[in-house]
Amino acid sequence: MSNLELLAAARTELTWSSRLLSAAADAKLEKTPDDSHSNLGWDSEKQAITGRVGAHIHVPTFTLHHGNDSLKLHGCTLDEGLRWLGEKVGAPLSLRVYDAPTELKGGEEPLTPDLEQLTAISKWFTFAASVMSDLGELRIWPHHFDLGFFQDKVLGDKGSGTESIGGGFTIGDVHYEFPYFYVNPYGAERPVEPPSMTHGSWTDKWFGAVLTLREFDGDGGTEVASKFMSEAMRASLAVLTSSGKAADS
Repeated sequence: MSNLELLAAARTELTWSSRLLSAAADAKLEKTPDDSHSNLGWDSEKQAITGRVGAHIHVPTFTLHHGNDSLKLHGCTLDEGLRWLGEKVGAPLSLRVYDAPTELKGGEEPLTPDLEQLTAISKWFTFAASVMSDLGELRIWPHHFDLGFFQDKVLGDKGSGTESIGGGFTIGDVHYEFPYFYVNPYGAERPVEPPSMTHGSWTDKWFGAVLTLREFDGDGGTEVASKFMSEAMRASLAVLTSSGKAADS
């Protein structure tokens, strides 16, 4: 397997393993209209994906923790993880099947992600969190496994109230097989000529701007990624503002 294939395989297994934390939230917390009760956090200091009911996964060692107890997930099955965490939180757990492009390993098939790739994923999330730290609360959404933020009502009284900007970072998906940052303006159609940017580009896969691994990996990566996020946020705001003016005319 190539490094990219190993990364993709590790990403898929970590995606499903992280849903153990979301399953605990589903069992113990009141469901919210936007499903945010089941989303997850990233703790750069702990190098961990954190749930909302006292559990977390230390990514480099692929270990599930609850309080003072822990379970090594490498070699375990998802069913075993569900039973273990269910006992800890005091409720039977079940995994949701999200409308997302990640293949579920069979319940009795052991989880065996490459630990070097998990360490790489942990470093990528820490890097991304530092780049996006001032853009809003960062959460990992279990259906797409991206670390993202959301800013609503970005035009204030000048807009309809529905304009918003979402953005984030993903380790890779069906659109791009490698890590990338993205920013999406919501509430506006794609203009004929979107604003130009120094870093990144407007993707043709959806209406949004992306900065791929090839552009920010290496020396100066933090500066490039930060400049992209700033430019893409300004460009998205300009698109939304222009769309609002066009609707009023």
